[in-house]
Amino acid sequence: MKTYFCFLFPVSCFLFPVSCFLFPVSCFLFPVSCFLFPVSCFLFPVSCFLFPVSCFLFPVSCFLFPVSCFRNSIIFIIQAILLRKKSKSDNLLENIAFTTKDNAQKLRSSRFSSMRRFRPTP
Repeated sequence: MKTYFCFLFPVSCFLFPVSCFLFPVSCFLFPVSCFLFPVSCFLFPVSCFLFPVSCFLFPVSCFLFPVSCFRNSIIFIIQAILLRKKSKSDNLLENIAFTTKDNAQKLRSSRFSSMRRFRPTP
């Protein structure tokens, strides 16, 4: 298994041989996390194995509080989704307001031009 891993990810094995040697499954499944945060993977391989996104986003939290790391990452992801939805709805409202204002101006200008066109000449 370790030989197979080193064949697939030689850079990780070269830079972090202890992590790769002790936790080949974690390094095999999540080489980016092990590559970027070898201390976290080395000390908390279960956390890195179960929550690689958390270890990737919050390496200090994972290093100090591996249990709360998962909660933090879930909150972060939910906030990002809500912020994205909010920005989309704000853009939609701005577009509707702009379109309504533009249509009102067009209607007003067409009304005035038609009134000028059909005005009786003295």
